[in-house]
Amino acid sequence: MPAPNPAGAGPAVAGRLAWLLLALAASAYLWVAAYMAFNGSLNVDEGFYGLSARAAWSGLLPYRDFGYTQTPLFPYISGALMRLIGFGFLKQRLADGTWGLLAAGLGTAFLWRRANSRAALVFVLLVVSDLQWMYFADIGKADGFVALTMIGAAVAALSGASFGRRIAVISVLGVLGVGCRLPSAAYFLVLWAGLVWNERSGAALGKALLWPAAASLVLIVPFIAASRRNFYFWTIAFHAASRGAKDWHISVADLFPLSPAGCIGAAAVLALALMGRVRLGRMPAIVLLAMAASVACNVLPKGAYPEYSAPLVPVVLMLVVLIGARAGIPARWAAAVAALLVASSLCIRAPLDPGIYYKTRKAAAYWRQLQGTPFPFSGSASTVALEAMAPVEPDMVMSPFCCTETMPEDKAENLHLATPQRIGLLMADKRCRVVILFSEPVRNFVWSMPTFEMISDRAVTGWKAILEKDYALQYGDSTYVVFARVQPARKPL
Repeated sequence: MPAPNPAGAGPAVAGRLAWLLLALAASAYLWVAAYMAFNGSLNVDEGFYGLSARAAWSGLLPYRDFGYTQTPLFPYISGALMRLIGFGFLKQRLADGTWGLLAAGLGTAFLWRRANSRAALVFVLLVVSDLQWMYFADIGKADGFVALTMIGAAVAALSGASFGRRIAVISVLGVLGVGCRLPSAAYFLVLWAGLVWNERSGAALGKALLWPAAASLVLIVPFIAASRRNFYFWTIAFHAASRGAKDWHISVADLFPLSPAGCIGAAAVLALALMGRVRLGRMPAIVLLAMAASVACNVLPKGAYPEYSAPLVPVVLMLVVLIGARAGIPARWAAAVAALLVASSLCIRAPLDPGIYYKTRKAAAYWRQLQGTPFPFSGSASTVALEAMAPVEPDMVMSPFCCTETMPEDKAENLHLATPQRIGLLMADKRCRVVILFSEPVRNFVWSMPTFEMISDRAVTGWKAILEKDYALQYGDSTYVVFARVQPARKPL
């Protein structure tokens, strides 16, 4: 005769099973994240993000001392982790991937507490199967950290805490998020305004204005005060001037590969809400509206890229799972829907280059071997400069987006842009022993900043003449080309 079950044995077993499944899902996340860090295709922005972090932690200020096209905080946030593990191509990816991991962890913890363990497990599975999001979260860009601020603000809005606590958290996270990526502003503004509108009182408005003002005064204003003209140029005027050349628009359909599960899930939630099958609630509706405003700010203007919406992915998935868990869908149907969403994401491939870390290390080794004597890095391959720990001129931190033909030399120098003449002088200097470029011409000095007009044939011809006269091809692969200075032949005695 079998022994009787003690009371509560069933729930205890179910709880242990939930923890086990969640641990397996977390392990899958870590494995995919590590794979993307080692094998994700090179993004041309990674170089300037890493070099700006290194410059900031060496005591230089963005805008005043070097050019930087983003708002000022991320070099310090990203660089804080790299100060611990070192500055380098892979180390930058691992550091920035930490923020994506924390964003996924925060969403998981929130769903476990506010819904149930199954919802938390589904969220992790949706995040880890969204391969394009995992790619953007685990390369050297700000997407993971901005996603952390966005999901943190959503969790605060949905938490049910007092207005004072929620508005404080949302305001500080909003300043941090916007202080890293300006395109995130619409999300935080709508979330902040929605929370204020929900309270509708003079005292609430006073608190709501105080927190972002105080956070901005501490975190943003010092950079403006250090160089107001340069701050305006790099954060506003630079992007406004580039609109003329960026004459394309993206559509909502262009965002689908970024998160198939998020797009399908959000569309399903909206459809069910319009049919009256799901009650969103006021705060979830405000979060959904904030996400829609952020998407609109990426879709409506010219010159945006689908990846600008990448930080929204964890928030969208968390909200879809939360609303689905509260909708009372039978477990069997919920599992089937979750499986379909996971499958939809796995159908989209992430940009991969399994040799990228090896190629970057090899090119960096060539620079260290060939350069020998101290001299600033020459060439557009800023990811190699980061990996080689090579010194970089302040005007070249934004390589390959650092060259201008539309400004006189003195103005370009004041704004920390390099002219073709200055780049040529760096290459021609006899102390320069090696020049490293990207293999793809479009990733080199081919645009004149800030208008993104094509660099003139005269400038390109001048650079080619220096390479042909003073350098010889030393090494090349699908990502980098290395030119070594030709040593003059010794005269016979």
